[in-house]
Amino acid sequence: MLAQNKMKLLHYDSKASDPYYHKVQEDYPDLDPPTLLRDHVEELYQICHDLVDEKFRSQIKSMFASCYSEMYFCAAFKKRLGLDVTHPLDEGPDYYLKDIDCWAEVTTLSNGEKGNLNSIPQQEYGKASDYPKNQIILRITNSFTEKKTVIILKKD
Repeated sequence: MLAQNKMKLLHYDSKASDPYYHKVQEDYPDLDPPTLLRDHVEELYQICHDLVDEKFRSQIKSMFASCYSEMYFCAAFKKRLGLDVTHPLDEGPDYYLKDIDCWAEVTTLSNGEKGNLNSIPQQEYGKASDYPKNQIILRITNSFTEKKTVIILKKD
């Protein structure tokens, strides 16, 4: 259970647009405890709250999967592996792993814009479909290319 004196991430917000942000805050009677999902997200946030972007607390309300992925990545490297993880640039890659001198960009695949040929199409459950290999590769490499440019500009 989360201690009362710790900063919480999840709060009811009727303006939050991501349904997963709302769903994770619900109680699920089939889980033990019913607050397991919410507690898990709050625990990840306690591990990495000092490393997320300043805009993170508002972004999670519209981009829950991306923000969750960043917290999970950070917690895995920081707590489970004991690595020194920092977040030196808001515009650059998400994290710097000092112990192994490595920048890390956490990219979460999600549905893209309708009509954009480079977007990853929505999965239709119960229906066979092709794996959108080129769109996924483009999405991942584009993240690294854009963030690499930011690092180079910051050094100059």
